[in-house]
Amino acid sequence: MKKLFDASAIILLAKNNPQEVAELLKNNFILDLTVYEIGNTIWKLNKILKNEGRDIAVEAIKQAQNLLALMDKCENAETLISIMDNAFQYNLTYYDSAYLTAADDQKLALITEDKKLEKAASNANIHTYNIEEMLESSNRYS
Repeated sequence: MKKLFDASAIILLAKNNPQEVAELLKNNFILDLTVYEIGNTIWKLNKILKNEGRDIAVEAIKQAQNLLALMDKCENAETLISIMDNAFQYNLTYYDSAYLTAADDQKLALITEDKKLEKAASNANIHTYNIEEMLESSNRYS
């Protein structure tokens, strides 16, 4: 089954599985907003950790860009109202609801480390995995 990854899952996967991350992400899906969420996380980590700043962040975003280029983007053009409906129904942010709605519309498994999103997706009968579960699942079929 093809998978839709949210930013939290991609960041953890890249951090904990750098040698496998490209193969695990290849030909799976992200949303347009995932790119910006990852960029914001890289920026925030550099600010919080008081790293050298721009140079480290730029290198990290280049690596992220290369990984994300391996993935396909889900199209959500006609689902803005559905995203809002699901945000209210499942008490999610509009961003998180976009992941839930796209996974449902495209019949994709949702990969996330966000417990609230995972619970909402499960309540919506969407297959969800965290990174650990996804890796265990892929190892069983290797």
